[in-house]
Parts: sequence; C-alpha cells; structure tokens
Amino acid sequence: MQLELKPANKLTYKFRLTPQMRLSINLLQMPLVKLKEFVAKQVEENPLLEIETKMSAKQGSLL
Repeated sequence: MQLELKPANKLTYKFRLTPQMRLSINLLQMPLVKLKEFVAKQVEENPLLEIETKMSAKQGSLL
C-alpha cells in the first residue's frame, strides 16, 4: 500500500465578541432594577448624558 500526501484546505469560522457586543448582551440580560441603577450610574459619570422622562397619555405615569 502506497501512502500519498495531498494538500487540503479547510475553512474555519470563529465568532469573536467585541466589548460593545458583550455590553449589549449584559444589558439585555439585566433585571429592570439593575438596569435602572446602571443607567443612573452612567448618567452620573458622563456629563453628556441626561435622562428624559415622558408621561404616557393612557397610563398617566412616567415611562
């Protein structure tokens, strides 16, 4: 039996999460209370951010 070496190409795909994607995933998984705390902290740390509140016409409460 004769052995032969043949060149072979194999493509592999690797998915890498960017820091922004990791943050987005974490934000989507946060409970509402922790999300509100996170947003409040970001507003405190970044002077360019501000929280805008809106009144719902049907509910009469803050959104």
